[in-house]
Amino acid sequence: MTGVISGMTTGSNALIANVSTGTAQPVATTSLEVTNFPATGPMFSDPREAPFVCQTDAFDLADGTTLGAPLDANYRQQNRPLCRTHQDRHA
Repeated sequence: MTGVISGMTTGSNALIANVSTGTAQPVATTSLEVTNFPATGPMFSDPREAPFVCQTDAFDLADGTTLGAPLDANYRQQNRPLCRTHQDRHA
């Protein structure tokens, strides 16, 4: 099963999934509490250290390219896939 989640607010959000067989009442329900972080982070650790030196335009990726210069003062980057397929190609 695949789905798209939209409309999440920054911070804590409850995801609720219902399984239905076509009747008015779901046959199973489950929920998960998730945290939605802003694109500026932090997502994985503490707030950004200061002073922060952004080097996304100098760091070489596996394919020899870089992420390029940041898009704004929060050092955001253009979204792009960075995973590889089993044949070592960008997905």
